[in-house]
Amino acid sequence: MQNCSALFKFLLPCRYGSTSVEYGHDLMKFADVAMAQVEEWCQTHLEEGGTGAGGGGGGKPKLATLCEEARRSLGEAERIFAAHYGEEDARCAEAREKMAQMQL
Repeated sequence: MQNCSALFKFLLPCRYGSTSVEYGHDLMKFADVAMAQVEEWCQTHLEEGGTGAGGGGGGKPKLATLCEEARRSLGEAERIFAAHYGEEDARCAEAREKMAQMQL
């Protein structure tokens, strides 16, 4: 995911522009994928009695990286949408809601 993340963050702004609405939507999609991977890891971790994938919780650094990437992507998407539509827009609210879910 980390290599994909770097490539994603490089290519999409080149294609759409780093402040475009299209880039904002793609950042939201990227965050959704990262959050799904975090959820999958947590479910696997709990099913295995707390040992996590690979034993010993070895996936925790990857988990932290995924969470941070998702948070950054959501924050950037929120800034883009706020610039285009205003802070009260539904897209901004959705990004804030997802960031709040990640705090749980």
